[in-house]
Amino acid sequence: MMNAIKYTNDLQAAKFTRKQAQATVRVLYDLLEQNLATKKDIHELDQRIHELDLKLRHEIEASGFKLTIKLGAMLALSITILASLIKLF
Repeated sequence: MMNAIKYTNDLQAAKFTRKQAQATVRVLYDLLEQNLATKKDIHELDQRIHELDLKLRHEIEASGFKLTIKLGAMLALSITILASLIKLF
């Protein structure tokens, strides 16, 4: 990922001492290692996103069926109440 020797030499050419150059490269390497995602990390994240997408789609579909059933029940109840009121008057 990183050519530590080249960067150390470049820093020394820019008037860093050898210790300063090595310490700087070490800090940069540690930061990059901790904060950059690997291909494996990205693949695992992609898999997790795909799983969550499927789960969410299933839940949305199930909610749609439940809403359809509730709406149908409310419509049937409304018709029943309306028919009862018409017979009453």
